[in-house]
Amino acid sequence: MRPTVPGSDAAVLYSGGTDSTFVALLMAEEFDRVHLLTYRRTGMFGVENSERNVERLIAHTGPGRFVRPRPYPCVDGIFRHLSYHDYRGNLRRHGFFNLTTCGNCKLAMHVQSILYCAANGVGTLRDGANRGMTIFPAQMAPVLPMIRALYERYGVEYDTPIYDLEDSQGLDFGSRLHGLSKQRPDPLASGMRTAGTELYQRGLLPAPDVKGTPEDRKMQARCYQFALFNVFVRWYYLQRHSYDDYVAGVVRYYSEQIAHCRGLLDEHFEAPDRSRLGKLIEGPPPPGCRT
Repeated sequence: MRPTVPGSDAAVLYSGGTDSTFVALLMAEEFDRVHLLTYRRTGMFGVENSERNVERLIAHTGPGRFVRPRPYPCVDGIFRHLSYHDYRGNLRRHGFFNLTTCGNCKLAMHVQSILYCAANGVGTLRDGANRGMTIFPAQMAPVLPMIRALYERYGVEYDTPIYDLEDSQGLDFGSRLHGLSKQRPDPLASGMRTAGTELYQRGLLPAPDVKGTPEDRKMQARCYQFALFNVFVRWYYLQRHSYDDYVAGVVRYYSEQIAHCRGLLDEHFEAPDRSRLGKLIEGPPPPGCRT
Protein backbone atom coordinates (compact mmCIF):
# COMPACT_ATOMS: atom_id res chain seq x y z
CA MET A 1 0.00 0.00 0.00
CA ARG A 2 1.32 3.44 -0.88
CA PRO A 3 1.67 5.75 2.12
CA THR A 4 -0.31 8.92 2.65
CA VAL A 5 1.38 11.26 5.09
CA PRO A 6 -0.01 14.30 6.89
CA GLY A 7 1.24 17.78 6.08
CA SER A 8 2.24 19.07 9.52
CA ASP A 9 6.04 19.13 9.18
CA ALA A 10 8.26 20.02 6.23
CA ALA A 11 11.56 18.58 5.05
CA VAL A 12 14.36 20.16 3.03
CA LEU A 13 17.04 18.41 1.01
CA TYR A 14 19.86 20.22 2.75
CA SER A 15 23.44 20.49 1.48
CA GLY A 16 24.32 23.42 3.74
CA GLY A 17 24.92 25.70 0.76
CA THR A 18 23.34 29.05 0.04
CA ASP A 19 20.28 27.81 -1.84
CA SER A 20 19.23 25.04 0.54
CA THR A 21 19.85 27.28 3.55
CA PHE A 22 17.53 29.97 2.18
CA VAL A 23 14.89 27.32 1.48
CA ALA A 24 15.28 26.01 5.06
CA LEU A 25 14.73 29.53 6.37
CA LEU A 26 11.60 29.97 4.24
CA MET A 27 10.22 26.66 5.51
CA ALA A 28 10.92 27.66 9.12
CA GLU A 29 8.80 30.75 8.53
CA GLU A 30 5.91 28.54 7.37
CA PHE A 31 6.18 25.32 9.44
CA ASP A 32 6.73 24.58 13.12
CA ARG A 33 9.34 21.90 12.44
CA VAL A 34 11.69 21.49 9.49
CA HIS A 35 13.62 18.27 8.89
CA LEU A 36 16.99 19.06 7.30
CA LEU A 37 17.98 15.97 5.29
CA THR A 38 21.70 15.77 4.57
CA TYR A 39 23.03 12.63 2.88
CA ARG A 40 26.43 11.07 2.37
CA ARG A 41 27.95 8.53 0.02
CA THR A 42 31.32 7.36 -1.24
CA GLY A 43 33.14 10.19 -2.99
CA MET A 44 31.65 12.93 -0.81
CA PHE A 45 33.87 14.63 1.76
CA GLY A 46 33.08 17.21 4.41
CA VAL A 47 29.37 16.47 4.80
CA GLU A 48 29.69 17.75 8.37
CA ASN A 49 30.36 21.21 6.91
CA SER A 50 26.58 21.52 6.54
CA GLU A 51 26.40 22.16 10.29
CA ARG A 52 27.94 25.62 9.77
CA ASN A 53 24.73 27.10 8.37
CA VAL A 54 22.49 24.97 10.59
CA GLU A 55 24.01 26.84 13.53
CA ARG A 56 23.27 30.13 11.80
CA LEU A 57 19.69 29.06 11.15
CA ILE A 58 19.18 28.09 14.80
CA ALA A 59 20.70 31.37 15.97
CA HIS A 60 18.29 33.24 13.70
CA THR A 61 15.07 31.31 14.41
CA GLY A 62 15.70 29.98 17.92
CA PRO A 63 16.07 26.34 19.08
CA GLY A 64 13.61 23.54 18.45
CA ARG A 65 12.67 24.41 14.86
CA PHE A 66 14.98 22.01 13.01
CA VAL A 67 15.29 18.21 13.06
CA ARG A 68 18.61 16.70 11.98
CA PRO A 69 18.74 12.89 11.38
CA ARG A 70 21.90 11.32 12.77
CA PRO A 71 24.10 9.80 11.50
CA TYR A 72 23.80 11.36 8.05
CA PRO A 73 21.96 8.70 6.00
CA CYS A 74 24.10 6.98 3.38
CA VAL A 75 22.67 6.65 -0.15
CA ASP A 76 25.50 4.54 -1.56
CA GLY A 77 23.35 1.47 -2.23
CA ILE A 78 20.62 3.36 -4.10
CA PHE A 79 23.13 5.47 -6.05
CA ARG A 80 25.11 2.43 -7.19
CA HIS A 81 21.95 0.61 -8.18
CA LEU A 82 20.72 3.55 -10.27
CA SER A 83 24.14 3.87 -11.90
CA TYR A 84 24.57 0.22 -12.86
CA HIS A 85 21.19 -1.51 -13.19
CA ASP A 86 20.52 -2.64 -16.77
CA TYR A 87 23.91 -1.18 -17.63
CA ARG A 88 24.16 -2.57 -21.16
CA GLY A 89 20.57 -1.65 -21.94
CA ASN A 90 21.13 1.90 -20.74
CA LEU A 91 24.25 2.17 -22.88
CA ARG A 92 22.31 1.03 -25.93
CA ARG A 93 19.42 3.40 -25.34
CA HIS A 94 21.20 6.43 -23.85
CA GLY A 95 24.90 6.23 -24.61
CA PHE A 96 26.99 7.55 -21.75
CA PHE A 97 24.26 9.48 -19.95
CA ASN A 98 24.84 7.23 -16.95
CA LEU A 99 27.90 9.49 -16.46
CA THR A 100 25.57 12.28 -15.36
CA THR A 101 26.47 11.16 -11.84
CA CYS A 102 25.06 14.27 -10.15
CA GLY A 103 21.62 13.43 -11.53
CA ASN A 104 21.70 9.84 -10.28
CA CYS A 105 23.04 11.01 -6.91
CA LYS A 106 20.21 13.52 -6.48
CA LEU A 107 17.67 10.92 -7.60
CA ALA A 108 18.99 8.52 -4.94
CA MET A 109 18.50 11.28 -2.37
CA HIS A 110 14.94 11.82 -3.57
CA VAL A 111 14.17 8.11 -3.15
CA GLN A 112 15.66 8.11 0.36
CA SER A 113 13.69 11.27 1.18
CA ILE A 114 10.39 9.67 0.14
CA LEU A 115 11.15 6.81 2.53
CA TYR A 116 12.03 9.29 5.28
CA CYS A 117 8.85 11.31 4.78
CA ALA A 118 6.72 8.17 4.86
CA ALA A 119 8.39 6.97 8.07
CA ASN A 120 8.18 10.32 9.84
CA GLY A 121 4.81 11.67 8.76
CA VAL A 122 6.22 14.53 6.69
CA GLY A 123 3.92 15.71 3.92
CA THR A 124 5.99 18.52 2.38
CA LEU A 125 9.49 18.50 0.92
CA ARG A 126 11.42 21.34 -0.69
CA ASP A 127 14.88 21.75 -2.16
CA GLY A 128 17.10 24.53 -3.47
CA ALA A 129 16.92 23.71 -7.17
CA ASN A 130 17.58 26.83 -9.25
CA ARG A 131 17.16 27.47 -12.97
CA GLY A 132 20.66 28.94 -13.13
CA MET A 133 22.23 25.50 -12.60
CA THR A 134 21.67 24.65 -16.23
CA ILE A 135 23.54 21.36 -16.63
CA PHE A 136 22.24 19.54 -13.56
CA PRO A 137 19.49 17.02 -14.43
CA ALA A 138 17.51 17.39 -11.20
CA GLN A 139 17.38 21.18 -11.64
CA MET A 140 16.11 21.21 -15.23
CA ALA A 141 12.59 22.50 -15.85
CA PRO A 142 11.53 19.46 -17.94
CA VAL A 143 12.72 17.01 -15.25
CA LEU A 144 11.16 18.69 -12.22
CA PRO A 145 7.53 17.68 -13.04
CA MET A 146 8.63 14.03 -13.15
CA ILE A 147 10.24 14.38 -9.71
CA ARG A 148 7.16 16.17 -8.40
CA ALA A 149 4.91 13.38 -9.66
CA LEU A 150 7.12 10.77 -7.98
CA TYR A 151 6.67 12.46 -4.60
CA GLU A 152 2.94 12.98 -5.14
CA ARG A 153 2.51 9.26 -5.76
CA TYR A 154 3.50 8.67 -2.13
CA GLY A 155 1.57 11.55 -0.58
CA VAL A 156 4.36 14.14 -0.40
CA GLU A 157 4.14 17.62 -1.90
CA TYR A 158 7.45 18.54 -3.57
CA ASP A 159 8.41 22.00 -4.80
CA THR A 160 11.38 24.27 -5.54
CA PRO A 161 10.50 27.66 -4.01
CA ILE A 162 13.58 29.60 -5.18
CA TYR A 163 13.76 28.16 -8.69
CA ASP A 164 13.23 31.51 -10.40
CA LEU A 165 15.61 33.55 -8.26
CA GLU A 166 18.67 34.86 -10.05
CA ASP A 167 21.79 32.81 -9.44
CA SER A 168 25.41 33.86 -9.17
CA GLN A 169 26.51 31.00 -11.41
CA GLY A 170 25.84 33.43 -14.24
CA LEU A 171 28.54 35.70 -12.79
CA ASP A 172 31.45 33.45 -13.72
CA PHE A 173 30.88 31.00 -10.86
CA GLY A 174 33.02 28.31 -12.47
CA SER A 175 36.02 30.60 -12.78
CA ARG A 176 35.77 31.68 -9.16
CA LEU A 177 35.43 28.05 -8.02
CA HIS A 178 38.72 27.23 -9.71
CA GLY A 179 40.50 30.33 -8.42
CA LEU A 180 40.64 32.05 -11.81
CA SER A 181 38.57 35.09 -10.90
CA LYS A 182 38.75 37.09 -7.70
CA GLN A 183 36.17 39.79 -8.45
CA ARG A 184 32.57 39.65 -9.60
CA PRO A 185 29.87 42.31 -9.79
CA ASP A 186 28.25 43.01 -6.43
CA PRO A 187 24.76 41.44 -6.68
CA LEU A 188 23.35 44.04 -4.28
CA ALA A 189 24.70 46.93 -6.34
CA SER A 190 23.37 45.36 -9.54
CA GLY A 191 19.94 44.79 -8.00
CA MET A 192 20.07 40.99 -8.20
CA ARG A 193 17.81 39.01 -5.88
CA THR A 194 19.61 35.78 -5.05
CA ALA A 195 19.56 33.32 -2.17
CA GLY A 196 22.86 34.86 -1.08
CA THR A 197 21.54 38.41 -0.97
CA GLU A 198 18.44 37.28 0.92
CA LEU A 199 20.52 35.51 3.57
CA TYR A 200 22.99 38.38 3.80
CA GLN A 201 20.22 40.92 4.34
CA ARG A 202 18.80 38.71 7.11
CA GLY A 203 22.21 38.53 8.79
CA LEU A 204 22.91 34.83 8.12
CA LEU A 205 25.85 35.22 5.73
CA PRO A 206 28.93 37.45 5.94
CA ALA A 207 28.64 38.55 2.29
CA PRO A 208 25.89 38.66 -0.37
CA ASP A 209 27.76 36.40 -2.81
CA VAL A 210 29.78 33.53 -1.36
CA LYS A 211 29.34 30.88 -4.05
CA GLY A 212 32.67 29.43 -5.12
CA THR A 213 34.59 31.16 -2.31
CA PRO A 214 36.47 29.58 0.65
CA GLU A 215 33.42 30.41 2.80
CA ASP A 216 31.27 28.34 0.44
CA ARG A 217 33.60 25.36 0.73
CA LYS A 218 33.29 25.50 4.53
CA MET A 219 29.48 25.27 4.26
CA GLN A 220 28.93 22.06 2.32
CA ALA A 221 30.43 18.80 1.15
CA ARG A 222 32.72 18.33 -1.81
CA CYS A 223 32.27 15.51 -4.30
CA TYR A 224 35.06 14.31 -6.56
CA GLN A 225 32.63 12.58 -8.93
CA PHE A 226 31.44 16.07 -9.84
CA ALA A 227 34.60 16.21 -11.98
CA LEU A 228 33.50 13.15 -13.99
CA PHE A 229 30.09 14.73 -14.55
CA ASN A 230 31.70 17.94 -15.83
CA VAL A 231 34.10 16.08 -18.11
CA PHE A 232 31.22 14.21 -19.72
CA VAL A 233 28.89 17.20 -20.10
CA ARG A 234 31.17 20.14 -20.82
CA TRP A 235 34.24 18.60 -22.42
CA TYR A 236 32.65 15.70 -24.28
CA TYR A 237 28.92 15.94 -24.96
CA LEU A 238 28.49 19.69 -25.42
CA GLN A 239 31.55 19.79 -27.68
CA ARG A 240 29.67 17.57 -30.12
CA HIS A 241 26.01 18.42 -29.53
CA SER A 242 23.82 21.41 -28.76
CA TYR A 243 22.51 22.23 -25.30
CA ASP A 244 19.00 21.36 -26.52
CA ASP A 245 20.31 17.91 -27.50
CA TYR A 246 21.72 17.55 -24.00
CA VAL A 247 18.40 18.47 -22.36
CA ALA A 248 16.55 16.01 -24.61
CA GLY A 249 19.01 13.25 -23.70
CA VAL A 250 18.66 14.01 -20.00
CA VAL A 251 14.86 13.89 -20.22
CA ARG A 252 14.91 10.52 -22.03
CA TYR A 253 17.37 8.97 -19.58
CA TYR A 254 15.80 10.31 -16.38
CA SER A 255 12.26 9.53 -17.43
CA GLU A 256 13.34 5.88 -17.44
CA GLN A 257 15.34 6.26 -14.22
CA ILE A 258 12.42 7.87 -12.40
CA ALA A 259 10.07 5.17 -13.68
CA HIS A 260 12.52 2.59 -12.32
CA CYS A 261 12.50 4.37 -8.94
CA ARG A 262 8.71 4.29 -8.97
CA GLY A 263 8.82 0.53 -9.41
CA LEU A 264 11.34 0.15 -6.58
CA LEU A 265 9.24 2.27 -4.23
CA ASP A 266 5.95 0.57 -5.12
CA GLU A 267 7.53 -2.81 -4.52
CA HIS A 268 9.01 -1.64 -1.21
CA PHE A 269 5.80 -0.19 0.19
CA GLU A 270 3.90 -3.34 -0.79
CA ALA A 271 6.41 -5.78 0.74
CA PRO A 272 9.37 -4.07 2.45
CA ASP A 273 10.84 -7.32 3.78
CA ARG A 274 11.24 -8.71 0.27
CA SER A 275 11.93 -5.59 -1.78
CA ARG A 276 15.06 -4.77 -3.75
CA LEU A 277 15.06 -1.32 -2.22
CA GLY A 278 15.05 -2.79 1.27
CA LYS A 279 18.32 -4.55 0.51
CA LEU A 280 19.84 -1.28 -0.70
CA ILE A 281 18.96 0.72 2.43
CA GLU A 282 19.15 -1.81 5.26
CA GLY A 283 22.10 -2.54 7.52
CA PRO A 284 25.26 -0.51 8.19
CA PRO A 285 26.63 1.86 5.53
CA PRO A 286 28.50 0.07 2.72
CA PRO A 287 32.30 0.02 3.01
CA GLY A 288 33.77 3.36 2.07
CA CYS A 289 30.61 5.38 2.71
CA ARG A 290 31.85 8.21 4.90
CA THR A 291 31.51 11.92 5.51
